[in-house]
Amino acid sequence: MHGDLLVLGMILLFGCIAFIFGVIYLTTSFFSFVWRTTLGSLFPRSAGRVMLRDAFDGRRVCPRANCRKVEHRAAKFCSQCGARMD
Repeated sequence: MHGDLLVLGMILLFGCIAFIFGVIYLTTSFFSFVWRTTLGSLFPRSAGRVMLRDAFDGRRVCPRANCRKVEHRAAKFCSQCGARMD
């Protein structure tokens, strides 16, 4: 009898913990979605990522605005559009 109550109590405990983590996950996912769709356009992140990659591992970014391909630091021309990497 006590074993059944212990198993039932453990199932109830793990179920409550799973429910709480599920609510937290859904809430953070919702706010992340709202941030990306409404306020994310005000604070673009892609340019910062390219600059950090460029600064830390020595890669170069294509100077053409519509290309922006990341190349090896020794590249003289962009492999995608052919622009000169000055």
